[in-house]
Amino acid sequence: MHYEGQRYTLRVSVDPDKLSVSALREQLKNACFEAFGIDLSSFRPKIANLRTAVIGVRPVMDLKRVVGATHRPRASAADARVGRREVWFGDRFVPTDVYQREWIPIGAEITGPAIINQMDSTTVIEPGDRLNVDGLGNLMIQVAV
Repeated sequence: MHYEGQRYTLRVSVDPDKLSVSALREQLKNACFEAFGIDLSSFRPKIANLRTAVIGVRPVMDLKRVVGATHRPRASAADARVGRREVWFGDRFVPTDVYQREWIPIGAEITGPAIINQMDSTTVIEPGDRLNVDGLGNLMIQVAV
């Protein structure tokens, strides 16, 4: 908060059980006096920033419905394959299958090397690593040792 015409803002804490205009004015008056040693309460107070935190209970969300809205699985992981290309792993190029993520069915397993394409990212499965698609469509990767 600050007073009209004042250049600096002051942080004012408010007890939510005692929130009122008069309480805000009093808090600003005290903060201003503490910071600058002057009472500017004859000026109009202004709220410059307001920060809040809310804690609440929300209904349970069925994440499988979200998956259903974005996932377009094919019959098998092989049907989700969109191509093949040479990819550099370690010290050489390796023929690598390329998959479209939303087409890979729930429960599918893919052994690397593989490239998983989606609109906003690319996932690389290294040779020997294994990818499983869990019940929510997450890509679970087991890294070979």
